Amino acid sequence: MLDDIKNKSVIVCGDFNIDLGNTVAINDFKNYMGIAGLCPMITKPTRITTHSATIIDNIYTNLHGDIINGIFMIDVSDHLPVFTIYDNFCINTMQDNSFVIIRDKSSKAIEDFREDLKRQNWDQVYTNDLNNAYNAFMTTLINLYDKNCKQIKICAQTAKISFDKPWMTNGLKNACKKKNYLYRMFLKKRTEDAECRYKKYKNKLVSIIRKQKKDYYTNLIDKNKGSIKNMWGVIDTVLHKGKAKIITPDFITK
Repeated sequence: MLDDIKNKSVIVCGDFNIDLGNTVAINDFKNYMGIAGLCPMITKPTRITTHSATIIDNIYTNLHGDIINGIFMIDVSDHLPVFTIYDNFCINTMQDNSFVIIRDKSSKAIEDFREDLKRQNWDQVYTNDLNNAYNAFMTTLINLYDKNCKQIKICAQTAKISFDKPWMTNGLKNACKKKNYLYRMFLKKRTEDAECRYKKYKNKLVSIIRKQKKDYYTNLIDKNKGSIKNMWGVIDTVLHKGKAKIITPDFITK
């Protein structure tokens, strides 16, 4: 891969599973990236547990300029999200009549994808050659994903950002802030007690939010029982039908 990026502006992001904090074990990796002119943007741990803190998620680039790097202290997974902001990195805004490409991730598409996976012959994956097994698995997975979750071209005007969750009360939003605070305390202290308090609070909060969401739509359906049109409108909302939505913002507030 590195041979193909010479003389190009490159940003390589990912979970490299190579701990940059372990200087002894990563010499070859650092040398390869250095020869390609790629420098790591993240220098602090991205996966933190009670017994370890490793720098395994990173952004490598050969770009220069005004750069802001950082880590989001949020619990979307057991790895902390990383980011890099380039002030002089130009992104063309879409015109009103432009189009965007999204994937069909409807319930039917996902179910068809799942059934196709069940019907596959995976004999090529069960081999002693690890590389061949991985390549066979990924080739089959990607081909079936492309087959069932097709790309759809839609007008950019219909792709609106929406973060509104009407069942999220002010109390629940404040509870989410407390959950995030407990997570940051766990990352700071890295003790079993801090981890236990965070996980206990998070699990309880998730249960409450799920119940709140269920109750919200139950009440909404009850209120619209007298109108078939309104009832189907509620059902379409639950099934995420209608206008396509992109939930990724096109900005980061510093």
